[in-house]
Amino acid sequence: MPSSSEKDVNHGDRAHAPFSPSSTDRFLVCPAAVPLAEKLRETGSIPCGSSKHTRRGEAGHELAEIHLAAWTNPEPDTDKTITIHTRDGDPSYDSSGMSTTQAFKARDLVPYVQPYLDAVREAYHDEMLMFDKEDVTLFVEERIDIVPPDCYGTSDAVIVTPETLHVFDLKCGDGKIVSAEWNKQLMSYAAGWCAKYDWQFCEVHLHIVQRARGDHDLDPHSIFICSTDDLKEHMKVLKEAIKKSQKVGGSDGAGITGDHCHWCPAQSVCPAQQSLALRAAQQIFEDDTDIADATLEPKDPVAMSDAQLQFILRNAKVLRGFVDAVEAHVAEKMMNGEDFAGYKIIEGRSSRTWNPNMEDDEVAAALDSAGCDPYKEKLIGITEAEKQIGKAEMQILEIDGTIVKPSGAPKVVPLSHKSPPMDRTLVFKGEDIDD
Repeated sequence: MPSSSEKDVNHGDRAHAPFSPSSTDRFLVCPAAVPLAEKLRETGSIPCGSSKHTRRGEAGHELAEIHLAAWTNPEPDTDKTITIHTRDGDPSYDSSGMSTTQAFKARDLVPYVQPYLDAVREAYHDEMLMFDKEDVTLFVEERIDIVPPDCYGTSDAVIVTPETLHVFDLKCGDGKIVSAEWNKQLMSYAAGWCAKYDWQFCEVHLHIVQRARGDHDLDPHSIFICSTDDLKEHMKVLKEAIKKSQKVGGSDGAGITGDHCHWCPAQSVCPAQQSLALRAAQQIFEDDTDIADATLEPKDPVAMSDAQLQFILRNAKVLRGFVDAVEAHVAEKMMNGEDFAGYKIIEGRSSRTWNPNMEDDEVAAALDSAGCDPYKEKLIGITEAEKQIGKAEMQILEIDGTIVKPSGAPKVVPLSHKSPPMDRTLVFKGEDIDD
């Protein structure tokens, strides 16, 4: 690994697996997901750009790899810069309007990466107490074949001992909270490693480390222990799903819509998504509406039946994802030089920011020279306070009323949602009260 304070990264160098572990949730449910995505990939129609959250994740993984491979520094060098490339050559911007390179300061990645480094090192040292040094092996960013030739992936970190297998996954996202319990992506990786070592392990420990879990009163380090029998069954299911997917391809009727569609790159061309959108349009718009009309007027929800409303709510997430996927697909076509009747590409809004290539002290010096105080004091947030004083002290602050948690806005969700129903008897419905 480079010893300098900067590392240049190009994730495009990594091979693409049609049935990648990260897509396991999709192809286990929908046989058409992978074939449709591969057809788009062959024609170059899958958007090459990536979101800022994806890029941060890539940068976090690269920083973690540097420090696990070196093993010398317990904490990342905060002056290091990680530069992410998402597309080779021109154009300089992807379909979302973002530059194809982005620099990340290690200091901004440390909150995501440090808990992961600590977890891997702790597990490694614990195993070293049980076995001789030569019997404990750490693999960092290592490719593993799962169901060759089309199902393979790169594990973030893996510890192999004569009895125990540890498989780690670093999550840098702040949105969806992920658990290691029966996690299909991690189980796919683990099944591949078990097969490589002839299923020798007595226990398999699946680890997910995600800083954002701490924001939801969860341990950032999620651990789940399963057996090789569990993984043998998972491997069997994987093989059956891959075989079925390869058999049906992307034919009409093979697709199955659901929450798994959210990250599917083939949403915009999926026949099942298109069929769902058409059925939704039939529910939303008047029966005599010409859907080719450019000024569609939807029905008033008040005039819709409960069955129609339930249909829309049940499929709202999938429909939103489908519309977003269509917009991204059209944007990619236009960024590649195609014209699209009735539409044009414009530069989206952006906010001014300090030059990311300048250090903080350089920006501060420039502001100071201009007669501006570059720093100001402000009250720290609850998450930062908890990091400094711990949960026990925070609970005391909650009891004495320093911390309060207002009621959230009412939200309609399916009955299967884990949250308890809102007590609607507490909602005030009376008239205004005079002073």
